Amino acid sequence: MADLHTKNAGNETVWDVCELDPSAIEAYWARVGETLRRVFDVSSGDADDSVRRLRERLVNDGSAETQLHFYHLDPFQVAADLVSGDGSKVVTADEMSRYVDMLNLAGDLHPDRAVL
Repeated sequence: MADLHTKNAGNETVWDVCELDPSAIEAYWARVGETLRRVFDVSSGDADDSVRRLRERLVNDGSAETQLHFYHLDPFQVAADLVSGDGSKVVTADEMSRYVDMLNLAGDLHPDRAVL
């Protein structure tokens, strides 16, 4: 998955949400949706609705700074929070294992990157 926090050319740090690569943002939300479906067994329609509602809320209610900071969250944690509704979801070892398997299949698990 592309790094949301650096610009493509020269790896300069992003300081404003409008500087984020739109394709990286789409990949981020796709990962949240995929995690909902494949890790937490949420139906495709419900996963899409949850992601859409959260994105709308973030754009409508969040400052540019809040939006930028939001993209520092791991898509796995965002999906877990969406599943619980109140952020109280306790992630099981099986769910974590499914997420790691999903990252391995996508080629996105790097030894220098902490999963959680």
